[in-house]
Amino acid sequence: MSNKSESGRNFFSAPRELLKRFPLNYEFIGGEYIDKSRELLAGGATVVAIIDHKSFADLVSGAMVTVKEGFDDLVKKANIIAKITYVERFPSKQLLKNFRFRPVVPHTMPDYPNREEINAEAKRWAQALPERSILITAPEGTRVNKGSMATGRYGASEYWHGNGQRYLLPVAIEGTEKQWSRGALGFFKYFGGGFRIKSRFIVGEPVPVTSIDEAAQAYAGGVGNEEFTRLKTDLAMLLIAQLHQDPKYKGTYYVELEEDLRSRGIPQGLENVFFQRQEATDRSEHPTKPA
Repeated sequence: MSNKSESGRNFFSAPRELLKRFPLNYEFIGGEYIDKSRELLAGGATVVAIIDHKSFADLVSGAMVTVKEGFDDLVKKANIIAKITYVERFPSKQLLKNFRFRPVVPHTMPDYPNREEINAEAKRWAQALPERSILITAPEGTRVNKGSMATGRYGASEYWHGNGQRYLLPVAIEGTEKQWSRGALGFFKYFGGGFRIKSRFIVGEPVPVTSIDEAAQAYAGGVGNEEFTRLKTDLAMLLIAQLHQDPKYKGTYYVELEEDLRSRGIPQGLENVFFQRQEATDRSEHPTKPA
């Protein structure tokens, strides 16, 4: 059995109109950044969507949202880095046949056969994607059932470095872990009413990968140390954490990281990458009342 796909035939086997009309309780924020991503793709850039991973419903509910919000055409073209268990098990195995993907083995499965070879092949594939490609990856490596963000896996940034100009599109997901629980019963829970539980999908502004690397280098004091490697992933995940509207989803790691970075000062020329962006988000969520 092959654990990779070059398909990209259809979005899902279900008709688009069915997905569009299927009931789903959700909130979608950041549609303007989908439009910005279209512009970047048209200009020759590669867009890498990085998401925090709560549940298999990220895929099911997310599929419906892309249709309902009118950007399923982009997802049809996407290349996906998928946890290997999703490649091997029902129903994700069937769904992934409609996409181009490569499996990865997360850090939670250290004894999986040929783990290093599988992950190395996925990295080569992701880095070699041609310009105007779309890549989707979850840096946490596995779903976080309790909802709070986990630290990104070490070296996850290697998946979004590669050919041409690349941008990170951060996507924060809330509530899907309540829609579809872990295990075989999750399927029945979801279609038995789990989809009525409200979820939230928040898309952030695309950020050049080079800006993340420059910030990591500035904070780490160079490129030849472990902190630089870690920050290339952590700073990308911080973009996701800053999108979350419910504080419980941020977890403690990225709250503490942001406090640490603020205490060090902002590297010159990178003011808009993290903190001013976050302050603008805070103002939009809590607008000042007119006098």
